[in-house]
Amino acid sequence: MRLLVQAVGARVRHQFDQPWGSRPREGRLVVIAEHDHLNLQAVQAVLLGATAQIQAG
Repeated sequence: MRLLVQAVGARVRHQFDQPWGSRPREGRLVVIAEHDHLNLQAVQAVLLGATAQIQAG
């Protein structure tokens, strides 16, 4: 089953939503913001920092 995780601010919800079936198993991150209020560089910096911490162990 696919695991769907949704977060808004400090609220996080997760649920298994449907079987994978024949689709490839892959992860995807979707960031939704108000029009013209998304700082893409800030989002990328946070994600790159988190990735570096995970890789460092």
